[in-house]
Amino acid sequence: MRTVRLAVVFFVCAVLFGCGRGGSGSPPQAQNALRTVTDMLGRRVTLPQKVERAVVLLSDAAKIIYSLGAWKSVAGVSRYCYQEKTLCRLIPDIKKLPSPGSCFDLNIEKLLALSPDVVIVWASASGRSHLLLKQITERGVPVIVLRCFGLKDVYRAVELLGEVFGRSGRAAE
Repeated sequence: MRTVRLAVVFFVCAVLFGCGRGGSGSPPQAQNALRTVTDMLGRRVTLPQKVERAVVLLSDAAKIIYSLGAWKSVAGVSRYCYQEKTLCRLIPDIKKLPSPGSCFDLNIEKLLALSPDVVIVWASASGRSHLLLKQITERGVPVIVLRCFGLKDVYRAVELLGEVFGRSGRAAE
């Protein structure tokens, strides 16, 4: 009888151990899985499933990204972020992040050296953003363009950045 109990215990342990090793039951995602989001110019932009390196060329977007809890994904910032008092207070180490310039004086080589998964820029009324967009996308780097000409645009920018950084739930708060 003791042998039967011992055999049953080993069998149950083997079954439980085997079941625990199978993962989530869903198919594994490809390491380089891509997804598409629509930016504020209506452009469909293909991004990695998880954005790990973003360059943010707009200080207001940097504040939103920080608020979403996605700051660890920021690899570079606009030089204007260094002068933004709120950002400097929230992120004391912000000046340690490299800057490729800004939307107005971008050094494309410095930007590319940061190996960004995505670059966040502003849709300026001057049309400068279209030139910037062309310079960056021609080099194969995805660009998300934000437009903030009113309160509705601010809400949409928060939603969009939440989507970009996988923080949609936080953005909805």
